[in-house]
Amino acid sequence: MNRFFSFAAVIWMFILVGAALAAEEAPKLVIVKDGQPAATIVVADEPDAIISRVKAGGFSASLTTEYAAEQLQLYVEQVTGAKLPIVKASQAPDDQILILVGRSSLTKQRNITPEGLKPEGFIIRTDADSVTILGEIAPEGNWQAGIDRGTLWGVYEFLERVAGVRWYFPGELGTVIPAKKTLVVEPMTVVMAPAFQLRLGGGIGSGPEWLPVARPGNSTGFWANHTHGLPWAKAFGAEHPEYFALRPDGTRMMDPEDTSCHTNHLCYTEPGVVEQDLANIAQYDKTGKSVWMSSYTRPNAWYVKFCPQDSEKIFHCTCPRCRAKWRLNDPRGKLSEIIFGYAAALARGVAQRWPGRRVGANAYSGFETIPHTVEIPDNLDIMYCMLSGTTMQKEPWIWDVEHKVIDEWIELLGHDRKRFYIWEYFYYPNRFHEAPMYSPHVLFRFYREYQPFVMGVFNNGLSQKYGNKAKLTLLIGWLNHKALWNPGQRVDRLLSDFYDKMFGPAKQPMGKFFNLQISTWENSRWITRAPEDVYNCTKQQIYGETYTADVVDQLRAYLDEARAAAPEGSIYAQRVEFYAEAHADFFAEAAQFRKYGGPAPEFTAKRVQAPPVPNGVLDEASWQQPAPISLVKWEMGETPEAATNVWLAHDDERLFIAARLAEATPDQLVANAAERDDPAGTGDDLFGIQIDSGRGFPLGLPSYYEILVNSRGQILDSLKYEPIFWDGYHHSAECEAWDAEGLKAAAQVGWRPFPSGRSMCPTQSACRSFAPSALSPARRRYGGRRWRPATRTRPPASSPSGWTRPGAAPNYSVHGAL
Repeated sequence: MNRFFSFAAVIWMFILVGAALAAEEAPKLVIVKDGQPAATIVVADEPDAIISRVKAGGFSASLTTEYAAEQLQLYVEQVTGAKLPIVKASQAPDDQILILVGRSSLTKQRNITPEGLKPEGFIIRTDADSVTILGEIAPEGNWQAGIDRGTLWGVYEFLERVAGVRWYFPGELGTVIPAKKTLVVEPMTVVMAPAFQLRLGGGIGSGPEWLPVARPGNSTGFWANHTHGLPWAKAFGAEHPEYFALRPDGTRMMDPEDTSCHTNHLCYTEPGVVEQDLANIAQYDKTGKSVWMSSYTRPNAWYVKFCPQDSEKIFHCTCPRCRAKWRLNDPRGKLSEIIFGYAAALARGVAQRWPGRRVGANAYSGFETIPHTVEIPDNLDIMYCMLSGTTMQKEPWIWDVEHKVIDEWIELLGHDRKRFYIWEYFYYPNRFHEAPMYSPHVLFRFYREYQPFVMGVFNNGLSQKYGNKAKLTLLIGWLNHKALWNPGQRVDRLLSDFYDKMFGPAKQPMGKFFNLQISTWENSRWITRAPEDVYNCTKQQIYGETYTADVVDQLRAYLDEARAAAPEGSIYAQRVEFYAEAHADFFAEAAQFRKYGGPAPEFTAKRVQAPPVPNGVLDEASWQQPAPISLVKWEMGETPEAATNVWLAHDDERLFIAARLAEATPDQLVANAAERDDPAGTGDDLFGIQIDSGRGFPLGLPSYYEILVNSRGQILDSLKYEPIFWDGYHHSAECEAWDAEGLKAAAQVGWRPFPSGRSMCPTQSACRSFAPSALSPARRRYGGRRWRPATRTRPPASSPSGWTRPGAAPNYSVHGAL
């Protein structure tokens, strides 16, 4: 794909310089003098409405440009103590400086109009006796027709330039309010508009308090997110079970009482589904009756939204029609022919019944890559869910992998910018770790490179319920939205201003504190270059290869310097402590890794003369010596809630593994798999091992054999790849690859009663134990528990090497042989 650098920011710079020279002889305007008002804010007698309600925009449909005037009044008063009056245009005084906010009769008299402004753009212009802040008005035919989409952004820009206000995150600590008794407006003509026309956010950017920080907006009307799921089960499950995905056992993934994403998935090759979808749209248009997952995913006059329920890559249909369309050689696009085949059929139906209406769809996990057999209709627009995010794209190989997919989508959509969007996961991998992960230079580079081809971006951030993890993303979240307005800005200049305004006398040590984090994250290159997924990484990569002990110690030293530099009790000291608290879990995690991390211990499997019988009882002499290996939590060495003990043995031909796992709540365990490689086992509690296969993925990435056993004794085994994808239970070729290597797995589960006398019923589920590969951690599917590969075996030459990991489950034992 041919790319070009956008010179938009440079062109605007020359425009502004020329305008400034033209206005050079205009007088300076004093709007506050010695703490007293010296100007009046003016709005129209009938103010224009400002941005109607959009997802994450935080606006009420009833707001007008008067709200923008009130924001100007509020912050000028906080800076100077002077409260500028707000009046209607018909009441504006003749003998005072006027600040005209929004379109009015007075802006018309001065021949200042929104004509020619780009979407959500604004103009700030000074004249002999006035300042005008005027925003773009959405034109007829646009979904926000008649709405003032720029004046509020102009007010915030004015406050930054003239009053020195800064918004880094909501609240007193994140808002910089300088103290000034006099405010002087230098002659200026500023014209600005955002580079991207969709700029929304989750966690960061959602809610009115985020408006001055993120300045979100959507002038396109496009949106897409999960649409199908539980509402369909309630509405159509009884009458049309054929609409729902078929499991291998012949049952349907449909349960109107299940609110999780593990069921209520549809069969997207069933013809009746698309016809029902079109009927639903017609019914919604007529009656307002909704069968969509949320109010944001309901259709409107401009867009019909479509995306399967979450976890579609795991819980997808196995009917013959769907199976015939699986792409087994492309895990990231295994379902692309199915999902985009459906999206194309939906778009054609929409175009036929409602000409001019468009369909917005996500390219998401399991259907990220482009379809090869589907013709994309002209009214189908795509939002690519970039799971790696720019945070992980500091690794060149991840950058290359992701951008290849993006470039193919751009090519497929004919390089039409209006049809392509990005869902940016800048909260990955912070969601799983405590370390700061800043890559602002990569972020701005990405937006500069793709501005000509991407219409907008949704920033998936962390909500505040994630505590310190969310605090760590505040800085990159602010920078993300800055880049969406102007990716041509200099990152280091923005950061320097952040250090200066936020930390005052502590700006130098805090600048060193953040700059070290940025340079460390952006410039490190992982030796173990295969994270579990392109959106995650290991503790070894974070603390063993990136934030090494010397870096962490230096960060602590900079923080101590900042504490000493910030006057006690000052707002600067409070901000230093805010960020010290935000990094507290990071320092604790780094210390824990320093104590327990590094290479896992190695163990030698005992050679036995008589192979033990795999009966799950563990009463043979083979398991009495040596002492069992006690597993600990993943990577950090903490003692788990319940004990997991493992024994290893071999007879030169077979590797025997036994485990006794404590489980205090056996009635809460899950064991759905009723036969070998049953896809229902994807959500089971399991004991598992992973063994390096010695085979490479086509990209040169490592692979491993995984054997999982549930409490029914059922085995789920597969060949998996790092880091792109795990699937295992739908991909039969993976199990064939296992057998093709000449390796066989057998397992037997045994049970003993609790001390209380209760028995553990083997039909109720499996132990909470999971095994990692030698390259990166595995993870429990949905519980989020992470365990350390505390033991590495050193088997005889004829046996495969293996790692064991985790668990919990008293008096539950597993005995297996390879």
